[in-house]
Amino acid sequence: MSGFIAYLEQHPNLFVALGGLAAILGAGVGCVIQYFAMRGQRDKLEVDLAECKKREGALEEKARTLEAQLSQFGEEKVRNISTIENMQIDHQTKVTQLNEEIERFQGEVETRDRAITRQKNLVNKMMQIEGQLWEKKALSGPPKFWPLQDRGMPIISVLNLKGGVGKTTVTAHLAAAFSAKGYRVLAIDLDLQGSLSGMFISASLIKQKYDDKQLLQHFLNSCTHKRKVNLLDYVHQPIFEGQQSGLVATSDKLAYAEMNLTMSWLLRIAKKDTRFLLRRALHQKRIARQYDIVLLDCPPLINTCCVNALAASDYVLVPTMPSKKSSERVPYLLEAIRRFHVHVNPHLQVAGILLNRTLRAQLTAPESTIWEQVLAQAKDRMGAPVYGFHTKIRQNPEVRQLESESTFLEPGTELFNTFRKLSEELEERMPRECRRLANSPY
Repeated sequence: MSGFIAYLEQHPNLFVALGGLAAILGAGVGCVIQYFAMRGQRDKLEVDLAECKKREGALEEKARTLEAQLSQFGEEKVRNISTIENMQIDHQTKVTQLNEEIERFQGEVETRDRAITRQKNLVNKMMQIEGQLWEKKALSGPPKFWPLQDRGMPIISVLNLKGGVGKTTVTAHLAAAFSAKGYRVLAIDLDLQGSLSGMFISASLIKQKYDDKQLLQHFLNSCTHKRKVNLLDYVHQPIFEGQQSGLVATSDKLAYAEMNLTMSWLLRIAKKDTRFLLRRALHQKRIARQYDIVLLDCPPLINTCCVNALAASDYVLVPTMPSKKSSERVPYLLEAIRRFHVHVNPHLQVAGILLNRTLRAQLTAPESTIWEQVLAQAKDRMGAPVYGFHTKIRQNPEVRQLESESTFLEPGTELFNTFRKLSEELEERMPRECRRLANSPY
């Protein structure tokens, strides 16, 4: 080694060359080492870069998710805001509607209060005028009263303001007498007891007609609600065998319809004046074509049914008995008829007063006295003589028996001849064009 070193010392250039070569080799080794070191760093950087990219992708995905969530939240927020605004609008609308309804209800309450006050005042006023209630001026549009000469079918109310004077008996047997003479008679039962109906048809048939709504009360109720009602739909026919006479029957429940009609009139509820329901029905041509005479059995008081009869009638036949209590009611009835001429029926006439249930065919002295007093008082009330029928109807137990058996007088009997004479006398009181010249076997 020392020889090599001596050699080098002898040859310095070689030493410099070897030094340079060593430097070059050192540099090369350093470069190789640096290369591998840098390559490791590069690989690590690539791994780190890949990890960064992965984290970047994850962050981007998370960012997109967050953006989506934010977008959804924004939309929901917008929707919620819109919903809240809509709810506020709906709430305000409902508040407005409720306020309007409250105002309307308050208006209706005030209107009803005023109506109730008017009705109370009207009822009080009606109660104060008492019997003059039915004489009030007609409401707008009452049906026309067709003159008897144009109609040709007389309408007769059998009426007294005293019960038990024989109105129903007179109506029934007078209908039988006219029917036997060839008249087509329409009898209408207006009495709350329905006695006339019971004389012509059975109780079971009356009940059936009530269930079928074919009685007078059903007709009256229908008239107040419907524009056109045909009375012929409520007629039971025939009531005499082989004859074309008919009956509008009723039952004891007529009182309820009477009450409803009265309240409708008092409170002005009905669109029609309830006093003129029968006039509207009876003054039609189809009734005059079907029947020749109408007999109305009236109740012994002035109520809706009675006023309906008087508003439709041409005549009033007033049966009475030869007793003080019975006869003293006749002037009151005639006074009421006279007052009815103003607003109800100016065409109404008194056909006459009929004396019923006398002891004998010839009046006794007390009966004659009562009869003369009745006619005198009637003249004073009407301001003119009132006709007194020459035919008198004698008290006869046969009448009660016939009523209980729902049968009628046989032709040829004394009582049948009495009612036949009465029908002829009443016929003479009617215009000639209303009389039927039919051939009758009796």
